[in-house]
Amino acid sequence: MLTAQQVRAARALINWSQKELAQKSGISLNAINNFEREIVAPRQDTLLALRRTLEEAGLEFIGDSGVNKARDQLRMEQHDGNFMKVLIDDMILVARSGIKTFWLHGIDPTEFAPESLEKWWQAKQGTDIDERVLLSYGNFNFASRDPIYRWVSREMLGEVPFVAYGGNLAILLGNPATRLVIMRSRPIAKTFEDQFIIHWSGAKEPSPEQHMRGWEEFHNRDWSEAA
Repeated sequence: MLTAQQVRAARALINWSQKELAQKSGISLNAINNFEREIVAPRQDTLLALRRTLEEAGLEFIGDSGVNKARDQLRMEQHDGNFMKVLIDDMILVARSGIKTFWLHGIDPTEFAPESLEKWWQAKQGTDIDERVLLSYGNFNFASRDPIYRWVSREMLGEVPFVAYGGNLAILLGNPATRLVIMRSRPIAKTFEDQFIIHWSGAKEPSPEQHMRGWEEFHNRDWSEAA
């Protein structure tokens, strides 16, 4: 999946120290140092976090030894099962790389398990992340106290919810959603970001009273019954 040689070369290409890689990936400095010195073999999730962080920084890996600055290309991942956790984990990883905008188009917060939402809120603490959420008119599922929600018509939301963030586009397929597809392509993500901005500019912002009502109802709901 990723070799110590590739990580060393990748850091050199983008002029990152081991400390910078540790901060952006969430992997400990000691673990990265031991990996690069080939003292230990990291877990698969550690390798995946390092790879995604470096790819978000504009690199691509070739075979077991190569690394280059990425060209515009399309990489796709498909996830079934606990895919909403996968999405939150990916958003957190991308946020750690310095990405600030996360735009959710038609994704109802009730799709996420409470523990995944809590993990995202904790990751946002103390950051200047610009998160915006478009929901259909009358949807009061406001999972955050922050005024990040607006309403548009169901027709404008369309049939495929998506999240655009940092050159990535995540779409949910099925109704209700049964599959997550992540497309890693800056041109494609930019197209959907532009669509989001247009819809956001014409959307209705809930009043402070409506926002508080939605937030209270969301946090007082019986999650065991919902499951």
